[in-house]
Amino acid sequence: MFKAIYGDPNNYLTWPKVLIVDKGTEYLGECRDLLLSHGVKIIQAKSKRSTSIAERDHQEFEKHAYIRQDAVDFHLPLSERCRSWVKGLRINDDIYNDTPTRLIHMSPNEAVKRALKGEKIFADPSVKHRRPIGFDEPRLSYKDSVLYLLEPG
Repeated sequence: MFKAIYGDPNNYLTWPKVLIVDKGTEYLGECRDLLLSHGVKIIQAKSKRSTSIAERDHQEFEKHAYIRQDAVDFHLPLSERCRSWVKGLRINDDIYNDTPTRLIHMSPNEAVKRALKGEKIFADPSVKHRRPIGFDEPRLSYKDSVLYLLEPG
């Protein structure tokens, strides 16, 4: 899968420097050797936050890949298993990377293209805060920089 994604000359993506994985066995064997040959550092997630990022990536992959796998396997006898879903991995990655995300209002592929041109990508806050700001006080946007002045003493 990694070779198909990053080996494509039409793809703007480069090999990642770090890959965060959970403690599962998904990235062992040939996949691990391929990543290490391209200088990718493989880190096992230790905190809940980094584990959740890795798990969400696996969940998104499974959602797209296993639908096709299950549909074909239902028509085969129990002794046989179809591996045609491997051919659809590239299609699933294209669907995932071309779908606009809620926080940046563009697809990850488009964000990479804009970032390579030097554009800054601004994301919306992931959570709407319901707290009082003040009476008739204008709300600052996330682009505004704030300087705190502290009085001595």
